[in-house]
Amino acid sequence: SGVGQEAVVSSSDAAVISDTGKEQLEINKNTLLNGSSEGIRMKAVSLMLSDPDPLAGKILLEVLASSENSEARGAICKTLIQSHVEKKQVNNEEQFIEPLLTVLRTGKDADSKLAAEALLIFEYDQIGVKLSKLAVNAELPVSERLNVIYALQRQPDINAIFTLLDIL
Repeated sequence: SGVGQEAVVSSSDAAVISDTGKEQLEINKNTLLNGSSEGIRMKAVSLMLSDPDPLAGKILLEVLASSENSEARGAICKTLIQSHVEKKQVNNEEQFIEPLLTVLRTGKDADSKLAAEALLIFEYDQIGVKLSKLAVNAELPVSERLNVIYALQRQPDINAIFTLLDIL
């Protein structure tokens, strides 16, 4: 085709492109779950975080919700932390609040700390009330409440300090 001519995509070509996208998403998912190194898993997460397909986000949320693969959960948290440090935008980042709070509360110690760090991608206004309620919930085990307090300590917002003082 010549310069300035618009590309025409037939419906069969569009289906192939769509199938290719789904295949790539499946490859990224398998890499996240079974990757040979943390760096490879994080690259898969990075690709899924920037993927506009809602299924990519759904896969990440499912992995976060499952306690079966700590390495994959850790890769998601570390990639979210890296995106915060590098100031990269995460598609639909709000969808990660509840799963990260769950990992924070119920994860192993290392997973909980990573979830606390990953929560830094959010403004305190987005998560402060939820953290505060969890921190003072006497029905939660002490270990879960301590994980939440750790997350509050990591927050750079002055209101997190006020929340911590209120807990005392």
